[in-house]
Amino acid sequence: MIFIIMKVVQLEKVTNYWIKKDVYAMQVSEKDIEQLAFLNRLDLTAEDKAAYTKSLNTILDYLAMLKKVDTGAVEPAAHVLPVKNVFREDKLQQSLDIEQVLANAPEVEEGAFVVPRIV
Repeated sequence: MIFIIMKVVQLEKVTNYWIKKDVYAMQVSEKDIEQLAFLNRLDLTAEDKAAYTKSLNTILDYLAMLKKVDTGAVEPAAHVLPVKNVFREDKLQQSLDIEQVLANAPEVEEGAFVVPRIV
């Protein structure tokens, strides 16, 4: 099933902040579902159209309910949890000698591994 949810908002300047002001609440009709099915070359039955219309309208109603939640005191964030780098710091250290590295190689040529040709 393909979900397409469109929301039209109008930005309104209040002091130094821009806030979103909904222009209208959207509802999906069976005609919209038929158009989506046509564009996506889907052959939907009447029951499918009714089910998808009901499902999408339920989702849109839920989103409308979420829009009513006061989020003014919540700081905007890109992630829900704090993000931190879990990699170790790069530190210079002594590497292995070439003889040690190549000791278990099945075939060596001019100080390098010999591997089968791919192409």
